[in-house]
Amino acid sequence: MIEIIELDKKDEYIILKNSGSDPVNLSGWTILSVKGGQTFTFSKFILESNSTVKVGDSAKNPDVDFHWLEGRGTWNNSEVIQQSFIMLKVNS
Repeated sequence: MIEIIELDKKDEYIILKNSGSDPVNLSGWTILSVKGGQTFTFSKFILESNSTVKVGDSAKNPDVDFHWLEGRGTWNNSEVIQQSFIMLKVNS
């Protein structure tokens, strides 16, 4: 099971966790900022059981595993209360 366990809209990062007992292939999965319309799609990546991955703006978070927005974007922070994020699994 993949879940968003941490989300910081100001610093612009998301931490996902695989809380299941098996690895999950996230290749082709997309994170969507519903309000801002920004997306991040994983390339080839497997998230091991009970592991996390951090995706975010590398300009604000040098420790991210995957860079999203590369210092150019904002997640519509003027309306952070209404903004939400969803994970979309690609059909395989």
